Amino acid sequence: MRGSFSLVRKATLILIGALLLLAACSAAPSHPPQPMDWQSSYTVAGDPAVRGQYPITAGMRLSQAVRAALAKTGRPGPMTIVLIQRGPEGETRHIIDLDADLQPKNLHDDYFIRGGDEIVLPAVKPQ
Repeated sequence: MRGSFSLVRKATLILIGALLLLAACSAAPSHPPQPMDWQSSYTVAGDPAVRGQYPITAGMRLSQAVRAALAKTGRPGPMTIVLIQRGPEGETRHIIDLDADLQPKNLHDDYFIRGGDEIVLPAVKPQ
């Protein structure tokens, strides 16, 4: 009789633990939702005039993403930027020199943009 009591007690404790875990998993997230899905957008950081999230178009390359971000400022190159790509393999940072037309000086640096990528542009120096 004593063995069956401890078995019932163990089963009850396991059930209570499972219910508590289920309740914790279904709770609302503690962070606010992002305005745009990170998988279909990239982030521009650095220059305050163009900071934010931008949508990715099919086959978008780095040069296109930079031009899209700078379109409203009309800011020309040349400049040095940082592309941060995050994926299952970890985080990779690329330092890339752009020419006056905002094209990478090394064409191998015109990477495809993936969801969640971050482009860090230098801030404009006040004159």
